[in-house]
Amino acid sequence: MRLDDAVRLIRGKKGTKVTLTIRKIDGTIKDITIVREKIIIEETFVKSVILKDPETGKKIAYVYLPSFYIDFQHKNGRKCGDDFKKELMKLKDEKVDGVIVDLRNNGGGALQEVVKIAGFFIPKGPIVQVKDRNGKIMHLDDKDASIIYDGNVLVMVNQFSASASEIFAAALQDYNRAVIFGTPQSHGKGTVQQMFDLDLIPSISSSIKPLGALKLTIQEFYRINGGSTQIKGVQSDISYHSTYSFLDIGEISLDNALPWDKIPALKYVKWKPSYNLDSLKAWSNFRMQNDSAFIVTDEYARYLKKDNDDDIIPLQLSKYKELIDKRKQERKKLNKATKKKIKLDIAYLKDDEKQMQKDTLMKYRYDNWSKKLKKDFVLQEAYNIVVDMGK
Repeated sequence: MRLDDAVRLIRGKKGTKVTLTIRKIDGTIKDITIVREKIIIEETFVKSVILKDPETGKKIAYVYLPSFYIDFQHKNGRKCGDDFKKELMKLKDEKVDGVIVDLRNNGGGALQEVVKIAGFFIPKGPIVQVKDRNGKIMHLDDKDASIIYDGNVLVMVNQFSASASEIFAAALQDYNRAVIFGTPQSHGKGTVQQMFDLDLIPSISSSIKPLGALKLTIQEFYRINGGSTQIKGVQSDISYHSTYSFLDIGEISLDNALPWDKIPALKYVKWKPSYNLDSLKAWSNFRMQNDSAFIVTDEYARYLKKDNDDDIIPLQLSKYKELIDKRKQERKKLNKATKKKIKLDIAYLKDDEKQMQKDTLMKYRYDNWSKKLKKDFVLQEAYNIVVDMGK
């Protein structure tokens, strides 16, 4: 049975019961009756923790933003802009030395939320330009002159940071408001698509339906400096190679992708940072060149590229086994180098700790999340860069 079919059978009115028949690993079968409840997948929403060096005591806030989500179905539904603002307000009381915004694997979302969140870090001004199919250009601005957080900011991206997340990173980069740290560039999706149901066209006879739908590109995104985010994405200020860096990933790998182009830049006032970007880059590159996790990841990325390009598979069983063993050994070496725990303590925000006293499930989720963060060697370097920004 398809998963969505199974889910359809399990779903129902809140408060009603559903019985699931479970077959365990040992083969025994058991019926489990549960009461239906509204499910909120908190992993899809903004959340944050404090990263602290036990030796220096430096505290950096880490804010995870999985997507630029918005609930269009409900007037008072959740919006990432509102959730992000709450996190920043809570962080103000923590007296942190900087903020990390993690957009890795963020596939995008609502453009109005990008404008809202970018506005928390800058005075009023343009955030993004949008050109329609007729060549008409409009720009979306932050019109609120207030700033919620004026300290040092770092934005993390990778090849899977796309669309709206690229607009956010690009805006803060153009304003000199944040350091962009990640893979050499983001995904490179600078276009907007819309679905058109062909069956809704009045002139089409019902005898030939259903015809399906057509997805058309209707708009393109442009940075406030005039450059498109299409193909080129956002170039990181400080970069490293991930395991996928040399593979064909991103908008550029797609057939018939629209080319990069440029339109006139807008007027905007750049932020005057207290740090020197060249110095930050030099210090970070020195650390990464001497860090086994980054070294092995780079080696594995190159191996993966070579292995992916090799279209010869040995038919002799012994040689084929050698190939598989080689792949396993390379993967083991990568796992060993990258799974070491980072040298940071992870603390929960005071407001979140109070909530966890009442909500044990929240405590369980955050504890599991913290375990994953403790093995994120890229996050350790992001922390180091933000500390450097304050020197």
